[in-house]
Amino acid sequence: MAAGGHPGELRIGLTISGAIALGAFEGGALAALLHAVGRVNAQRPGALRIDAMAGASAGSMTAVVAARCLMTGLDPIDAMYEAWVTTPALTQLRDGLSAPLQVKSTEAAARRLLTRRGAAPLQTTPVHVNLALGSLRRLDYEIGRVGGPPVRATTHLDWQEIVFDTGSPDELYVGSGQAMDAALASGAHGVAFRPRGLDRSAPEIQAGYRANGVDGPPMFGWYTDGGTIDNQPLGRAVNLTQAIDRDDPRDGARRLHLLITPDPAIRQPAIDAWTDSGTEPRWLVSGERIVTLLLSQHLYDDMRQLEKTNSRVSWLRELEAALGAIIDGTAPDATAALNEVIASIEHQKDTLYEDTGHATAPPPPTTPARAALRRALELATGEKEYIELAVVSPLNVRGVTRPADVLGGAFLMHFGGFLNERLRENDFAVGYDAMVQWMGGGDGLAARGLDGDLAALATDGATRGAAAHRWRTDLGGATLRSRPLREKLAVMALVARAAAIAVNDAVRR
Repeated sequence: MAAGGHPGELRIGLTISGAIALGAFEGGALAALLHAVGRVNAQRPGALRIDAMAGASAGSMTAVVAARCLMTGLDPIDAMYEAWVTTPALTQLRDGLSAPLQVKSTEAAARRLLTRRGAAPLQTTPVHVNLALGSLRRLDYEIGRVGGPPVRATTHLDWQEIVFDTGSPDELYVGSGQAMDAALASGAHGVAFRPRGLDRSAPEIQAGYRANGVDGPPMFGWYTDGGTIDNQPLGRAVNLTQAIDRDDPRDGARRLHLLITPDPAIRQPAIDAWTDSGTEPRWLVSGERIVTLLLSQHLYDDMRQLEKTNSRVSWLRELEAALGAIIDGTAPDATAALNEVIASIEHQKDTLYEDTGHATAPPPPTTPARAALRRALELATGEKEYIELAVVSPLNVRGVTRPADVLGGAFLMHFGGFLNERLRENDFAVGYDAMVQWMGGGDGLAARGLDGDLAALATDGATRGAAAHRWRTDLGGATLRSRPLREKLAVMALVARAAAIAVNDAVRR
């Protein structure tokens, strides 16, 4: 049901990236944000809401736990700590000769967690969750074209789309083929886990395939880590929020897209290990770097597209204003009005890299002719809206210039945190602190449109929520070399198991 919005309110769409063991950082960040949402909802329901989440890999399970907290009052600090610090220990992830790691114990723990309820204030509006899936079966579809026949294409990116509300049954979270299964499939990283099978026969899933023109959609499929294809599904989150805002107009409320990632893009020095002609990179180090390249490229592509959309929307509104003035006669010299727009856009192109602050929503059309003009331009350009984006990462923590300096589990291609609960606790605490500092900072909740008193309440609530806990935070910058012998031996055993599995699978083929 449409609820509308009011000035001083803020709607948040989340993008939760794939992070493997660094999901602990994301869990800590979400714990702080959800705690803040609960505090605000207790005083002014709906003023601060999270209504859309797009997750990949580790971010998928985090999204499902977050939805459970919002809709059932589950304590977000306890829930996220259990999901990302207590549960995913390496000793609980071993799996004989079928795969290097397995999720049986994690699955059992998730089932227990996702059927609990709590006493925290509930969010009164639903939350739309999309989970990225890597389909091992290709999906064939058609891309429609104006002025030509459709183009056939293929993708391996699939999605699980779920809407949670306060009346959602536990079955939606943990039932066969539902949220938990999809989240575990989204996080089934091909390097360590077996693929997971998902039932795709549900009418709403089949309807989604048909709406997207998928040819011969599967009734069942095997899936791997969705983050290998779209690790930061920012574009998906944007599409979700735009659909929500069309059905439930924001009116005076602001919309923010919040990307939570432990591994943001940072400016590199002029000379580093990858530009030093005198040092040839080692094989294993290069392999780790390739994984990073794949993940960061997806984010780069999404960010470029987002900013391209924002600039086009801004320029479209300028053109709309000029054309509207020409139509209603307030700009008698059409050529001069259009030349003024051209000059303005050219100037903006020359100053794109200057900080001009946050954009505001354009005023509504004042006449039927201008309303018709806006609608025509929206249809011609794809109904795009300006997208406000903020990023929460370890760089939000004061004094941090390199995420690896404060994260404990960033080594071994982000698998390092599975070696020790204390490493994950360190990263959970870093995530919590990063979110609190962003919320109360100059680019935080108040700057993004939330009423100043409510923003202060949210930040204070999250700060107090952490005060009762003594999380370890002194393991930043950990490497395998710095870890105890028993953990090094555990890694060696895991590598040996992986080699044995590879030989066993090769022989059976």
